[in-house]
Amino acid sequence: MIVERHQTNFFDVSKKSIMVNKRRDENTQMMEQEVTLLIVDDEDEIRKGLRNAIDWQKAGIYLVGTAQNGSEALEMIREYLPDIVISDINMPEMDGLEMIAQAREEGYSGKFIILSGYDDFQYAQKAIRYHVDDYIIKPVVLEDLKKHVLQLKEKVEKIREQQNTKVLLSQKLNYANKILTEQNFISDFLSGELQGAHLKAEIEKK
Repeated sequence: MIVERHQTNFFDVSKKSIMVNKRRDENTQMMEQEVTLLIVDDEDEIRKGLRNAIDWQKAGIYLVGTAQNGSEALEMIREYLPDIVISDINMPEMDGLEMIAQAREEGYSGKFIILSGYDDFQYAQKAIRYHVDDYIIKPVVLEDLKKHVLQLKEKVEKIREQQNTKVLLSQKLNYANKILTEQNFISDFLSGELQGAHLKAEIEKK
């Protein structure tokens, strides 16, 4: 009896690891650039339909994945922090409103679109309390859903633009303060105001 032994090539494993890490980095960069979306529904057919019936990539939206209940969705929200979440209400383990409430309690500030088979005022009240952005009654018209998602996408992009502007202004202000501090230091040094212990203390600050 002959037993074949297959030796694992270290360099092949290393190449595979590099390729996996490269793909992961590329996905992370794509997620940072594009508006991200998570789809949550306990019905497999609906999840597939929402995932495939709309060309999310063409719309400039990166689909981070799908979840089949609130518990699974909450884990994905914690991991990916999607900009937009489309979620059903009635699901096993944890329903959509419970999931949203928990996410909000944990500080998640993304956009929520609720899909519900019930035109129920109590559900709508809870949705408002949890700052849900859209409440859509099933059956869902895909074009309408796409329109709602694209409207939220614009809001997300505006918020990002405002945040980027604030960061840029803060960086410029810090740089200007640094230059001003250095100029004042040089001016004080040349005028002879900084001497001995005072000079040493100012240098240590730098």
